[in-house]
This record gives sequence, structure tokens and C-alpha cells, in this order.
Amino acid sequence: MNATNRNRWTGLFFFNQNSKIMSLVPQDQDKITFFEELSTLMEDTAFKKFYTNYMDTPLEMKTTILYIELYQNIEKFYSQRTGKDIPKKCMIAVLKECMRRDTYRKPLVGVFNGFIKSEVTREQLNQSIENVFLANTKGLEFVNNLILQDGFQ
Repeated sequence: MNATNRNRWTGLFFFNQNSKIMSLVPQDQDKITFFEELSTLMEDTAFKKFYTNYMDTPLEMKTTILYIELYQNIEKFYSQRTGKDIPKKCMIAVLKECMRRDTYRKPLVGVFNGFIKSEVTREQLNQSIENVFLANTKGLEFVNNLILQDGFQ
């Protein structure tokens, strides 16, 4: 990394452009829980298969995390409007539709990239994702149709 970069690595710590230190190692009180949960996740056969199949390159990793964030937000958005959990078939349809439509994909990727670069907080990310759904009337119509197909009004 050259001297012109705004971020720099020093041992196990990362210094961002505001000279805030961000540890790569969890704090003492969190170490045991973090590493236990990480170990449990990494030992899970389904996760190992998923990791091997979809997280091989940096771009695949970033894309997978984008889908995880999107999944969480769709789940919340649907639940708030229906009072129920989104059925798996509907979730898959909405995820596919979000990446197929430019009106969703472009703003979602933009705000997610800001989150990855620490330019927006998780709260701002979540609000921005919800705003994308609410601002796109055709997209909202798509989600509403899924809700109606699922027997809700």
C-alpha cells in the first residue's frame, strides 16, 4: 500500500482516514464469543458448501454480503407490511428481481459500497435500502403482488 492511500494497516490494526483505530481482533470481552460463533459457523456443513461455492473471489464475497444485507432488509420490509415471515419462494423472487431491475440494483449497490467503505452506518444502509423499495412504485407493486399471492392484504 502506498503512502497516498487514506487508510493504512499496522500489525493487527487498521487506521482509517480519520485516524480512528479499528482492531481486526475482537476486544477481550468479545473474543471468546466471537471465535466460538465463528468456529461453529465454519464447522457447519451447509455453510462450508455455501462458502466454497459462492465466496471464492473478493467480488463473490462482496456480492454475497450484499445479498445477505438485502435478504435481511427484505425480510424486515415484508414482515412490517404483512405481520408474517416472507415465504422462501417469495424471498428468492424478490432477491432476483432486485438485481434484475436497474432501478433497484444501481442504488442498492451504491449504498452498499458506501457501507463497505464505512461512508454510511448500518442504520443509514438499512434506511437507504427501504427507501429504494418505497421510491420505486413498480418495484413496490411487485412486492405487493407477492404479498397478495401469499394471501395477505
